[in-house]
Amino acid sequence: MLGNQLSSNISNILFSTFTPSKGVQKGDIANISISSENIISAINKVKESTGINLKEFTVGISGAHIKSETRHSQINSDSPSRSLITHDRLMEPILPSSENSPSQIIHSFQTGFSLDNGPIIRNPVGMHSDQITVDSQIIQGNSKNIQSFKSALEASGINVSNLVVNPLASAAAILTSSEMNNDRLIIDIGGGTTDILVINDGSISYVGVIPVGGNQFTTDIANTFNSSFDEAEKIKIKHASANITINSQKNKIPMTDVNGNVLKIPIFEICQLARERSRELAKLIMINLSDNSIDQTEYSKILITGGGSLLPGITQVFESVLLEKNSQC
Repeated sequence: MLGNQLSSNISNILFSTFTPSKGVQKGDIANISISSENIISAINKVKESTGINLKEFTVGISGAHIKSETRHSQINSDSPSRSLITHDRLMEPILPSSENSPSQIIHSFQTGFSLDNGPIIRNPVGMHSDQITVDSQIIQGNSKNIQSFKSALEASGINVSNLVVNPLASAAAILTSSEMNNDRLIIDIGGGTTDILVINDGSISYVGVIPVGGNQFTTDIANTFNSSFDEAEKIKIKHASANITINSQKNKIPMTDVNGNVLKIPIFEICQLARERSRELAKLIMINLSDNSIDQTEYSKILITGGGSLLPGITQVFESVLLEKNSQC
């Protein structure tokens, strides 16, 4: 999708296109050559339709290698007496946990400060302190995975000016500035992965990636009825739903298997597969959050985005699994 920003909250979409993500598996580059060919194809479509030659990009990255970590660090004063806290003093670089770490830091966010072991505050600039304890949220990925990702992009002839993890980009796209200051759980269901972002009290408290996405819904259909992936994808888009209705129990649809046989499949069975996969994905999200000490009290509202969010009924399934009664999805 190509667009320009008309104002702080209004964007104009100039062009959109679709290219199959061949060479990519669960958000990671599996084949640099094939991936770069697909990127070139998408860029050429943009140029042919708009005349715009795209060269420099801020690129979204995902994959199960993306992790977030809460880190506590200290900034000591060089002065023997309590010194003034300035913005520059707070900007000490955040480094990987060890020199031999296989990870590369993509983002770091300061989420709170404690002065001389006092309570957590948001902005200590202008105060005085001997010692500052900084709480930060570090988002990092595997260096080899990131390099493969960049190599595929550079082989396409484009320059990567910046990397941003997908759930952060999604949050920036769908949340208003006031919503960014509230407690939110963002779930971005892509083709190969589901990205998670938790915003608590206006700060990013967790980022995670689950290697399950919309492609798994399609694969369930293909494996169950012995069809090709493309045939199953068409059936999913047109007929799948996480809601099981009376009509879905009565009606049947034609579906061609890999041997060329045309089968009559009850829509109910397609919907049942979609519902079970939706419930499993919601449970995987819940387990991921629980394993990282995130409970339901840390978010009052869930926002679901990405292609997988278009599945009818998935919102209700997620709501039943992930939310307390006083929350919204």
